[in-house]
Amino acid sequence: MEKLAEDQGCTVYMILLATYSILLSKYSGQEDVIVGTPIAGRTHADLEALLGMFVNTLAMRNYPASEKTFEEFLSEVKKNALQAYENQDYPFEELVEKLNIPRDRSRNPLFDTMFVLENLGAEAQEDNTSSIAPDYQQTIAKFDLLLGISVGKGQMSGAFQYCTRLFKKSMIDRLAKDYVQVLEDISQEPSKKLKDINLQPVSKSKSLAKSVEFVF
Repeated sequence: MEKLAEDQGCTVYMILLATYSILLSKYSGQEDVIVGTPIAGRTHADLEALLGMFVNTLAMRNYPASEKTFEEFLSEVKKNALQAYENQDYPFEELVEKLNIPRDRSRNPLFDTMFVLENLGAEAQEDNTSSIAPDYQQTIAKFDLLLGISVGKGQMSGAFQYCTRLFKKSMIDRLAKDYVQVLEDISQEPSKKLKDINLQPVSKSKSLAKSVEFVF
């Protein structure tokens, strides 16, 4: 991932987000994908020494059209992410109000899925054999689907949190495997068209929900 990010002039976060958007597009059949992502809200030096949560939410809207190559799509994701960072101080709630979107307290108004990347830093692991597992063991899913990835020394690991009324564990297991497969595909062939990244068909169904962890 780091080598690919260096070659493409972007960050690992942008690659992981682009891959997640492609995966969601493959599963949903849609080429207009919105993914929520948290961002640290300490953009001013005066806030650095203050305690408390300074986090805003960004709605990352991307268009993983099937005719685009991964390199082309990644370039768009990079551009959109940089523009979103420039406007990260704009309050999310104010954005929703200005868009005049009908509100439902049981759902987020702009997106149903989240992507979270946590950089644990080199000191978080003693060696490359250590395992990292994001702490998403909750009994209530705030979103239909959430992918959390932790990056440490020599390893990344992830966990899906999902709504059990929408997804079976078997589907989430497959989703995790497909995510890793897409990462492998685009790492080996960044010029591959998105339509040529093939996944086996799956279907949504109801069940009980938990977090499913995977390591790659």
